[in-house]
Amino acid sequence: MGGTLSSSSSSSADIVLSADGTEIYADATGNPSNPSIVFIHGLGLSGTVWNDIFATQKYSRDFYLVRFDMRGHGRSGKPDSAEGFASQRYAEDFAAVMKAFNLHRPVVLGWSLGGTVIADIAAHLPKDTMSGIVYLDGLPYIGADIMGAMGTPFILDLIPKLFDETKSIAEMRTLDLAFVDSCFAKYDHDRKERLPSEVTGFDAGSEKLRSRNRGKMPSKYWETQCSWLGMAMQQSLAHRKFVLTRTQDPGPLLALGAQGLPTLVLCGKYDSHLDGSILAKELRARSFTRVECRLIEKGGSHAVHIENREEVMACLLKFAARAVNSNP
Repeated sequence: MGGTLSSSSSSSADIVLSADGTEIYADATGNPSNPSIVFIHGLGLSGTVWNDIFATQKYSRDFYLVRFDMRGHGRSGKPDSAEGFASQRYAEDFAAVMKAFNLHRPVVLGWSLGGTVIADIAAHLPKDTMSGIVYLDGLPYIGADIMGAMGTPFILDLIPKLFDETKSIAEMRTLDLAFVDSCFAKYDHDRKERLPSEVTGFDAGSEKLRSRNRGKMPSKYWETQCSWLGMAMQQSLAHRKFVLTRTQDPGPLLALGAQGLPTLVLCGKYDSHLDGSILAKELRARSFTRVECRLIEKGGSHAVHIENREEVMACLLKFAARAVNSNP
C-alpha cells in the first residue's frame, strides 16, 4: 500500500505490516539510492514532529529521510495488550519499515522516548543493521537506572502521572498541557535570557502552572504546541502505560557501543526533561567507544529540533556522512 518508490528524488508514504500484523505508518522523502536516516518521534506524538525537516529540500539532498509512527502512536496500530508492546515487536516494526523502503544500514535518530527503539533494534536485529545512532534529547532504553541518572526532577515526577487512571479529565488535560509546554524553552525576551525552569516537581492542580503564561504573548510555536497537544490527548492512558512500562534489555546495545558503533548525543542545554550531557558520560562509562556529544544552547529545549532546526540538522548530517562512510 501507499506511494510508489522510485530511484529519483521523491516523497512516498506507506502503511506497512509488522510481523504481528500491526499496521505501521511510514513515509519518506529524497532519493532512495542515497544513504538513509530514520527519524523516530517521542511519547504521545507522531512522525509529524519532523514535518519542517522533511519539507526542507536541502536536508534530503544527500540522504533519504524516513520516518514512522511508533506502535501505540499516531497513525500506526495500537495493540490492546502489554504483549503487543514487547521489545521484539518494536524491532519487527523497524525491520518492516526497512524492507518497505529498501533501506540498507541506516543511521537511526531517536528523539526523547524514540531513542529507546534503538535498544530494541540492537537486541533483536542483526548487529550490522545500523550505520550509526543519534540520541536527540533521547533516552537510550527504559530503565530506572538511566532515567534516574539523566531525568530531571520535573519529568521524573510527571511521567507516572501521565498514565494515572485516578486523575480526572481536567487533571489529565493539565498534565498533557504541562508535558507539551515543557518541551519548549521559556525566555524573557526583554532581558534576553532564559527564565529558571520549573523542574523541581509537578502539581496538576497548581495555579502557578495554569497562570504562568497569562497575559503574555503566545509562544511562536503555538500552532506546533496545539498540534502536539492534540496528538498527546488522543493516546489512551492504557497505551501510554504500555509504552512507558515495557521491558527492554540494554545489553546488546551496550555491546554494539563497545564494538564501536558511531554514536551522537545531540542535546539542548535547557532541556527540562533529560540531561543529554549525562547520557554521553553514562554511555562512555558503559564502554561505548565512539560517542560524540553536542550541547546546543540557542533554542536548546527538549524540542531543540523545532527551536534550532538548522544547528541540529547541520550536526546530524555531518555525523551521518561520517558514519555511513566509516562502515562497509
